[in-house]
Amino acid sequence: MMKTKFGVPVEVLTQTEINNLQAKGEALEGQEIDEGTKAFIHNGIIYVNSTYATSKDLFHEYSHLFMGVIKARNPEWYK
Repeated sequence: MMKTKFGVPVEVLTQTEINNLQAKGEALEGQEIDEGTKAFIHNGIIYVNSTYATSKDLFHEYSHLFMGVIKARNPEWYK
């Protein structure tokens, strides 16, 4: 079930669900997800692997998005 936090869609899946999506080619096109990957961003959606992830991993993925905004809007802060 997809949820939205801070305006960003978040999809929580198990490792088995991720494997099935990749095998069927239904989603995550062009994205190879290794076994044990805790979370990742694909096409603007944060995917959380509930088999391995903790709350720290979700925060880590959000930080990528926030840093991208800082880099784009204020490169001096990014340095």
